[in-house]
Amino acid sequence: MCAHDYDKWVARGIGSSVNETNASGRKFGDVEYLNLDDRITVHAYEAHGGGLRDEYVQDHINSLVGTVEYFKGVAAERGEVFERKVEVAYVAHDISRLSHFRNGHTEMIDDVPFTFRFITFHDLLDEAGGLDSVALQTELFDELVHHRISRLPDVYSLKQTYVDMLC
Repeated sequence: MCAHDYDKWVARGIGSSVNETNASGRKFGDVEYLNLDDRITVHAYEAHGGGLRDEYVQDHINSLVGTVEYFKGVAAERGEVFERKVEVAYVAHDISRLSHFRNGHTEMIDDVPFTFRFITFHDLLDEAGGLDSVALQTELFDELVHHRISRLPDVYSLKQTYVDMLC
């Protein structure tokens, strides 16, 4: 959020269910940002809770074929050409298990150029301006974290862990 100014980028996927697949949501990652200046450049983020492995990345890349086909079909029905340049950043706690994708990856999927990169959550925080910059985004934190977790039923372990952190 801090790295993608709302005046220059439009977000899709923020607030989506964690159970929503990228294919069903017609997204290139868990959340994606479309550049409003060129309406071609997309930065997508695919979060992974543990250690990222080549198999997970390849499965995700394979799923992107259907997403690109869907958007190309919709554009063709409107008499338009679907044109995108997509960067997908996989964000995980541990990326050391990557072998094939260790140094990043580029691939054309149905004539759409994709760049794949792999970073840790710590790297993402740095890209967003560092902890001090992100800490100033209290309204976003309230909207995207605090209010959502606060509405969870008390039996959810996530809510209890969050409450314990606040105390």
